[in-house]
Amino acid sequence: MDADHSRVTTNGGAIQYKQRLGIVLCVLYALVYAGFVIVSVYDVTLMDTVMPLGLNLAVFYGLGLIVFALVLAMFYSRACALSEGREAAGADAPAAAGKGRDA
Repeated sequence: MDADHSRVTTNGGAIQYKQRLGIVLCVLYALVYAGFVIVSVYDVTLMDTVMPLGLNLAVFYGLGLIVFALVLAMFYSRACALSEGREAAGADAPAAAGKGRDA
């Protein structure tokens, strides 16, 4: 099984961007999750509050965390794809420019 290494670039700009973005989104999710934990620990009765659709706050917040995680994942995926596309376009531009001069 040979891996196709032709798509590997030496420019780490997209890699650094993806790492930073991943850390920021992880911290953001951790803060929102910490809010859930803090409310659960310090005010359990608040979790019994009835929210839309007849759900209590605990279920509503929990489902919200799941949806939020999916939204963050979609955002991360799209941002990474755009970052890699910009890097690939930048890497292809000098090669394409050089081809026109030889003719």
